[in-house]
Amino acid sequence: MVKSIAGPDGIFVYDDAVAPLFVDHFKSFLGLQDPLVVPDMPNHLFQNTLSLADSLEKIRSISDKEIKDALFQIGNDKAPESDGFSSKFFKAAWPIVGKDVQIAVHNFFYSGRLTKEINHTLLCFIPKIPNATRVSDFRPISCCTVLYKIISKIICDRIKPYLGGIVSPTQSAFIPGRRISDNILMAHELVAGYQKDTGKLRCAFKIDLRKAYDTVDWRFLLWMMKGFGFHPVLCRWIDEMLSTSSFSIALNGETEGFFKGARGLRQGDPISPYLFTLVMEGFSMLLGLCIQEATNFQYHQGCEDMQITHLCFADDLFVFTGANLESVEVLKKALDMFRTRSGLEPNLSKSEVFFCNVSLNDRQVILNSLPLVAGLFPIRYLGVPLSSSCLRVGDFQPLVTRARDRIHNWKSKFLSFAGRKQLIVSVLQSMQLYWMMVYVLPSAVVHELEGLFRDFLWAQGDSSRGKCKVAWEVVCKPVLCGGLGFKRLSAWNRTLLTKHIWDLLSKRRTLWVDWIWRYRMQAGRGDQVNAWEDSWVGCRPLSSMISFRRFARAGFNTNSQARDVVLTLNGIWPQEWLASNPEAFSNQIPLLDDNRDDVITWRGVNYFSVKQAWRDLDGFHQLAQWTKYVWFKHHVPKHGFCLWTACHKRLPTQDRLSAWKENPPDYLCPLCNECPDSHNHLFFVCPYSHDVWRRVKNEVDLWGFPDAWNDILENLEDNRGPKTLMQKLALSASIYFIWRERNRRFFRDLKQPSVGTFKMICGSIIESMALRRIATRS
Repeated sequence: MVKSIAGPDGIFVYDDAVAPLFVDHFKSFLGLQDPLVVPDMPNHLFQNTLSLADSLEKIRSISDKEIKDALFQIGNDKAPESDGFSSKFFKAAWPIVGKDVQIAVHNFFYSGRLTKEINHTLLCFIPKIPNATRVSDFRPISCCTVLYKIISKIICDRIKPYLGGIVSPTQSAFIPGRRISDNILMAHELVAGYQKDTGKLRCAFKIDLRKAYDTVDWRFLLWMMKGFGFHPVLCRWIDEMLSTSSFSIALNGETEGFFKGARGLRQGDPISPYLFTLVMEGFSMLLGLCIQEATNFQYHQGCEDMQITHLCFADDLFVFTGANLESVEVLKKALDMFRTRSGLEPNLSKSEVFFCNVSLNDRQVILNSLPLVAGLFPIRYLGVPLSSSCLRVGDFQPLVTRARDRIHNWKSKFLSFAGRKQLIVSVLQSMQLYWMMVYVLPSAVVHELEGLFRDFLWAQGDSSRGKCKVAWEVVCKPVLCGGLGFKRLSAWNRTLLTKHIWDLLSKRRTLWVDWIWRYRMQAGRGDQVNAWEDSWVGCRPLSSMISFRRFARAGFNTNSQARDVVLTLNGIWPQEWLASNPEAFSNQIPLLDDNRDDVITWRGVNYFSVKQAWRDLDGFHQLAQWTKYVWFKHHVPKHGFCLWTACHKRLPTQDRLSAWKENPPDYLCPLCNECPDSHNHLFFVCPYSHDVWRRVKNEVDLWGFPDAWNDILENLEDNRGPKTLMQKLALSASIYFIWRERNRRFFRDLKQPSVGTFKMICGSIIESMALRRIATRS
């Protein structure tokens, strides 16, 4: 609830006066067109344009299947439209409303007219900072109607496959085949050595665009689309979608205000990111134009001898120039031209400039010409630290802090082991994924993160010793091998980074790969395979098959190429090689094909699989057959976790607790008071548990299944466990409820007869079977 907000004059308003302030604020730029903007781009700047065939392809007839597919691609949890109907409603009621939806969508594409009701948007707000006090501290999210999203998604799916051919490689946002990590890696290459006082004089400008999405001029966007060769019909569709937009705000559960849109793109509209990419390409073109008009300049995107280049990811703009006034004036002119044409202008108070080996006098001249704040590395770039030198352990602390804060928020909630397991897999380990795609995490950070995960799993975040029931090495095994499927962060980190090695070897078309190949590797034709170190003989390198002494005696060295070996040996392996390792040289010498270039393969295929790489780097784990009776489909998570722990014999039974103490107390089984409990006693030799288990076996037809835990484990490992879903549920529920009854008696002195525990097991089975039938019907 937003009960008060500060106005432009800093005076707070309250209650009913809050909503009008939000309406006026967003109407001031979304609802007003900038009269000073004059969209104009010289035609000769559009070097990459769509072919006529591609242009016509985008306006082909819309099929009913295309409409349905677009709807079902919208997430069920997306915000509903103003009438309260979400995409989930339309999916569930598709047999009833589907035809009407298809007619409405077809009507737009055939007539080119969009009703104002369909294109009305609710603005919802997310605080940018804690304790937001001003309207500008809130980020607007546009909640478009479902019908509008279907239309937008259809056009979006038709546009995005072609963007890679017309958008420069300096942009990596929202282009199929490009990744955010491309820009991060390239930025690290370009800022390397900025901390030194020697070398080439350079400047880097990190430019923040003021309200980038909200102030884009529609006329400039349409001009860009026409220049790139988009069909006039498609441009009219986009124009109609933009010009008929209107807005209300959703605040404190109420809808307030109304105003028509006049500029800007909506965050929440499926097509907005791709349209904004075309807008930012306009800056790239204008920068190139300014450089061409200046003297003594070369424009090489990402090259070492460049004088001006740039990287762009959505509205995040990084420009690299020479450290002289002429370079800065070129950048300044490009920004001014971009502002007068697109309506986007830099927010100088949030923009920074970084200097490399620049004197104080030259720094001041540059700062006076383009008034920015002088920044220092490391900085945050695209969500990760960017530094001119090697990152330190302290630079990774935000990653640890985020994980610790998230765990702290969960500590106050009652979570079962199964719940904590799921949160680690789906949330905590995913939080590290983005960083691990770019950096090698220091071992100290890895150990600290895994320590947080371990403490959260076993002790709800408490770091007390002795509470871990199963070793972390076992926990991190695959589920089918007896673990919980957690990933060891160090191995997972190496797996993700291996993809960059594959990109280099396969020469994926990105700015960073081109940079590395041009300045750090020598390209060749047909002789790029190193005979000694590369895997080319039966997917193995010669270095793993023979000693280097034998390799050298045949007349080769570490620089010899595979082509040299093949031509010299003339198809016959040397006898000395065969005698030393006949099995390795059982394959024939590969034949050369001068008409085909050398290619890099990953396990015999010409594409890289992170999943396969993880399997290779994670190592071999022996399968555990009993896991199929623990993590079966429709299992109850908390029952499965208890059974998994019991299968490892790691439940804290009295026999295990006694082994940890020098003078163990005289424990007795809380269920029968006859002897200390153990896994074998509790499941199901104890008279209490034996009676429960006998009733359960009779109920689910498990007669003949053993009663002793060691025998049960042997049956599970030999694939002689329960066959039906009901029997599997019965086994896990019996373990869980007997263990729970044992703990209730031991810690809380609460008791119930064996019949009561049996009824709870049966109730759990009935409930699980009912949920399974519901899930099957849906």
